[in-house]
Amino acid sequence: MTHDELLELTPLYALDALDGDDRARFETHLASCAECARRILEFAEASKGLADALPPRPPSPALKRNILSTIRSSAKPAIPFSYRLGMAASLLLVLGFGLLGIHLSRVAAKYQTEMERLHSDLESVRRENEFFQTASVARMKGGDPSPTAAGTVLYRDRKVFLLAGGLPDPPAGMKYELWVLLPEKLPIPAGVYGVQEGGTIRGPAFEIDLSLFQAQFAITLEPEAGVSSPTGAKYLVPDVQ
Repeated sequence: MTHDELLELTPLYALDALDGDDRARFETHLASCAECARRILEFAEASKGLADALPPRPPSPALKRNILSTIRSSAKPAIPFSYRLGMAASLLLVLGFGLLGIHLSRVAAKYQTEMERLHSDLESVRRENEFFQTASVARMKGGDPSPTAAGTVLYRDRKVFLLAGGLPDPPAGMKYELWVLLPEKLPIPAGVYGVQEGGTIRGPAFEIDLSLFQAQFAITLEPEAGVSSPTGAKYLVPDVQ
């Protein structure tokens, strides 16, 4: 179905009148269509406003007198059928609009929450993209135990992110540890990692303020709990051009 055809289904979906394949296709489309979500919100607000615009109507004084007189005389009220039918229809109309307003308000709240979540996700992606575009880059090459391995570290302010590949699976009880290498300073531990499929590592490191430094990095094999200074073989070393 095209976007325009799905857009025409928004009132039916808001009324919970879609089912089967049509509902499934609409919900799949709705997850990525802000326009359809906005139409549902607008329809819900309009319907709720219409329901709120119908104030309760108290019975007239004459009707009250007739009812009290009928009760006192124990006689059955002689209410015309057309009047009873009109009262029943009015009651159903008020109840219908009330239930519709409640349902659409819930639908609107649900999709408002979903839109806020999507906005938050997009903002997170925007910040991540900004980091990867502006971060400093330090490259690593394979050491003696893993000459074909390679790695890259991106860092800016206090954020550090590691990408590495070609590493062998570490032995039981061992993991790879990342080290920050700064001039005239001892190596700083920056995180402990296992390897993913294909011998890769991808993930953030500890927060370290590197804003004033041109840092280099290395990776060694250490006990899985990590150590405060490197003791194992160097699997990745700085790739200084």
